[in-house]
Amino acid sequence: MRKPMRMLVASVASGAMFLVAITTLRADDPANAPPAAERSINAGMNQFALPAGFQTKDLREENDIKKELASITEHAITKDHFDNLCNCLTKQDKDRIGKYRDRDVTTLNGRIDQLQRAWKEKYGKDFDFDNYKTVFNDQYKVIQGEVSDPAVAIGNWPVQPLSNDAMKASSMQRPGNLPEAAKDEKQAEKEMKLDKGRNVAIVQFPAGHDAPELTVSMIHQMPDNWKIDVPNNRTGEQIYNDLLTQLTWLGDHTSQWPADRDEAYRMFSHHVLAALYGASPTMTGGGAGGGNPSNTR
Repeated sequence: MRKPMRMLVASVASGAMFLVAITTLRADDPANAPPAAERSINAGMNQFALPAGFQTKDLREENDIKKELASITEHAITKDHFDNLCNCLTKQDKDRIGKYRDRDVTTLNGRIDQLQRAWKEKYGKDFDFDNYKTVFNDQYKVIQGEVSDPAVAIGNWPVQPLSNDAMKASSMQRPGNLPEAAKDEKQAEKEMKLDKGRNVAIVQFPAGHDAPELTVSMIHQMPDNWKIDVPNNRTGEQIYNDLLTQLTWLGDHTSQWPADRDEAYRMFSHHVLAALYGASPTMTGGGAGGGNPSNTR
């Protein structure tokens, strides 16, 4: 009886190996692969890297990058500092919206005053964003690098700020869409400060705080400053109105502010940076925790 049993076991094992081989072949069959568009979307969902035209390089500038994010957040929550906030943008963006910086900010100041009072009542101190190293912890991915090919880089910068945008922000940045469409590519590179070797960085804000996942593009400009880059179609009026929308939402949802003050700084910074890129609060009412799937778009 032992010999037939051994033959039966061998037969079953051979059959199992045959089925595994067939399954593997079918999985490798191009006809069974997902559509190209689906493969592209799935690949992009998990990709956080500098685009073509740039190369990754450790500039050892992470603290200065995070300090600038804290600075623009603090300007947004300080009365009569809208012009200071605009000064945190790249020279090209600041020059474009410069005429709008000195507009009447009475309504914005009213919202800021409300937020400042609510903040002090909840946390026992004024809004003073000086602990940026602790606030922007490891959950905020930072990639640093430099321009390697200006002609390619200009079509990919700034990077797409929102992962679910239908249109890349970079598509708004091509030379033909600049204010004077006749500018040649070299002039466009000069305007955008994307000359070869220019230091750049991107920072990823994880989805949460009732705000979507956000990628912030930054450029290093002389003498030694990191500036935030927004698409060329963003106007001063849009930035003002979107900032007012975000601050209004924060003021209307004080009950959702985190108990931890550092987490609250993260929440405020997320909404301020979202305003620069035209993102709206997700308004899910899902709470203020970072990375909460219920808070994503």
